Amino acid sequence: MSDSLFNPAVTDALWGNERIKRILKAAATANTLCHAYIFEGAPGSGRHTAALAFALTAACQNNPFPCLKCETCRKLREGISPDFITVLPEGDRKTLGVEAVRSIADTVYILPNDLDVRFYLIPDADTMTPQAQNALLKLLEEPPQGVYFFLLCESSANLLPTVKSRAPTLKMQKFTDAELEELLTRNDKNAARLKAADPAAFGRSIRLADGSVGRALQLLDMRKSGSTQALFERAETFLKLYASGSRADF
Repeated sequence: MSDSLFNPAVTDALWGNERIKRILKAAATANTLCHAYIFEGAPGSGRHTAALAFALTAACQNNPFPCLKCETCRKLREGISPDFITVLPEGDRKTLGVEAVRSIADTVYILPNDLDVRFYLIPDADTMTPQAQNALLKLLEEPPQGVYFFLLCESSANLLPTVKSRAPTLKMQKFTDAELEELLTRNDKNAARLKAADPAAFGRSIRLADGSVGRALQLLDMRKSGSTQALFERAETFLKLYASGSRADF
């Protein structure tokens, strides 16, 4: 495929992360997308957005690809395609067990429902038990054609080396405060308005976001919705504890 056929609009929602965008474009234009990718980064770093960009690129058959207008693109973007499967822990378990991976094996060899390909998204791949990872490894070693796996994690160090050897790890960009401020004010009208109306609160939100676009948008949205100062401070405390790994009850 020609470079000119790749639609750059697919990556517009993924702010920054130019390296990942280049990898996607190069793999797409050369038709060398891998059957599995590991997206490593903090919550709000764009892991889901990156996975969706790769899925759209793999699924859409129109030019420019992905066209973002066809039924395939629409279903993927709206999260209603039965061929984009999210794999979650069973019940209220905190880890992803072997049963969840076996559920993948039950469907992976069945033809897709309404796409030409099928995707499995594992949002908390680094919570997989060793048994679950070994079960997944068998699928990663010999995946059916047209099946893609997206493993999202905060730290790929928690994945077995054998799993990591079957999928390239793409690390999401952690922004500096200055980069995050520039991205938000350029791409989000609400952020630009809040910065002009209350620079101190805007800067406070940027610092608390700790390099995460999603976290910054969440904090700024609380400001926009008129949340009370007490509620905002509660959110600050939660985010600080989350970032430090604490598990306090709220």
